[in-house]
Amino acid sequence: MAEQMTALVVFNLVGFLAALIPIISFWVAPEPTRSAVERIYGWIRSRHRLVVALIAGAVGVFFLVMGLTHL
Repeated sequence: MAEQMTALVVFNLVGFLAALIPIISFWVAPEPTRSAVERIYGWIRSRHRLVVALIAGAVGVFFLVMGLTHL
């Protein structure tokens, strides 16, 4: 039971880090975080097709590898 609880806590911490890091950054240093987020958002907006293609390609490669490993 202790191993399952530890695994659950670690899984949730890793999963929530993607949201916790920006939230803590906004709390500690709001202006530098805001400017960084705006720069990243601007870069993504200017390269929208490239970002979508990279995400689709990564998902495709993942499924290809998963399919080949299960043959």
